[in-house]
Amino acid sequence: MSSENPFDNQTEFNCYVAVYAAYVDFNFSDDERERITSVFGCELFEKMHALYLDQSDYGSLKLILEAKDQFINTEDLKNDLLTMIRNLFSVDGDFSKLEKIQVSFFQHLL
Repeated sequence: MSSENPFDNQTEFNCYVAVYAAYVDFNFSDDERERITSVFGCELFEKMHALYLDQSDYGSLKLILEAKDQFINTEDLKNDLLTMIRNLFSVDGDFSKLEKIQVSFFQHLL
């Protein structure tokens, strides 16, 4: 793990993106937490959640942008991550207008 890229592998990167996405509507729900932990496990979630909380919004975005070429290097990987984000946004039964806008943002970001 380098000082510039805190992610050791694809799974850590994906988990961090999930945590970042879950906070996009400023309402990190228990359902979203449960979904992330069911996919990535409690230990990894806690590690990536702590990293997220230690960053500003700009810092989180910068981490994702700096690591995306390493971890999102095929269209299939990008589509898988976007599907995970869409599923995360809909897990709490409220796919908010802001979350819908953010799907488009993530399509361009990734």
